[in-house]
Amino acid sequence: MTLTVVGIDPGETGGLALINGSVFAMPMPDIWTFSRMLKFEGEFNRNIHVFIERSQSFPKQGVASSFNYGKHYGELLGVLVAHSIKHTLVPPATWTRALHVGTKAGDSKARTLEAVRRLFPGTNLVATERSRKPHLGIVDALAIAYYGRYYLQREVNTK
Repeated sequence: MTLTVVGIDPGETGGLALINGSVFAMPMPDIWTFSRMLKFEGEFNRNIHVFIERSQSFPKQGVASSFNYGKHYGELLGVLVAHSIKHTLVPPATWTRALHVGTKAGDSKARTLEAVRRLFPGTNLVATERSRKPHLGIVDALAIAYYGRYYLQREVNTK
């Protein structure tokens, strides 16, 4: 049975990526669509592991913004638990450190984009047909999924 690794960059402008032999990525769907996607995938493949970026608050982030982000993050975790899907919370520093190896110096977002373009050539990184810029939520979700696949393979090889 094929392992499906899902990477999630939570948040309003986040993204979702699925790696299971092929690669699929999209902007983060609403919570109901996300739940239906997991239910559908789980009916055909119980070998799913979700890696989700661990939530944290940011300095100078507004109270309402922090509350909405935390609410959405909690909903995502609730859906994972409700569908009995294995998941791992990954601090941003952990997956970025692993992914930025071999990238040129620069800001973190540019290095992540460089790594994702190298790892997933030809993968659509824009949110809509009219967009020209890569959707950073999609980029991060792909990076998190890649980290998750690497992490699980490393775990299997060390046992």
